[in-house]
Amino acid sequence: MIVKRSFSEATFYFFICVALFVLFVVMSFLLSEAKAKYLVVLASKYGYNFESLNYQTSYVSFTKGEIKVIVYVLKKGYTVASCLNHSKKGKNQFIRKNLNYGGLVSVLENPRVHTKKEYFLTQKHKKTV
Repeated sequence: MIVKRSFSEATFYFFICVALFVLFVVMSFLLSEAKAKYLVVLASKYGYNFESLNYQTSYVSFTKGEIKVIVYVLKKGYTVASCLNHSKKGKNQFIRKNLNYGGLVSVLENPRVHTKKEYFLTQKHKKTV
């Protein structure tokens, strides 16, 4: 015996919700991709050379001599890590979280600039303030 079943209203709304979720994920991916491509142009204005780009984690890395800058693109701002060679401490990372566009530009101008949203990672990976 063959039973013909039609989609119920709940099943229809379930598929609509799944389709909207997939569309939202794809659109947020494209937004991060556009921001990452814009960062390549912005960093080149300050003399940085493009090194790598990862669309899945939305990060872009640049080099300028011995300095490496990694920019993570977030929905509400940027997280920027500067890999520097300190004269007394040696190689370390200078990480700034939740920066706006102005903070990003100031870091690209001077990777050693201090903000109120940073912490350091030394070679031993100890968190210091």
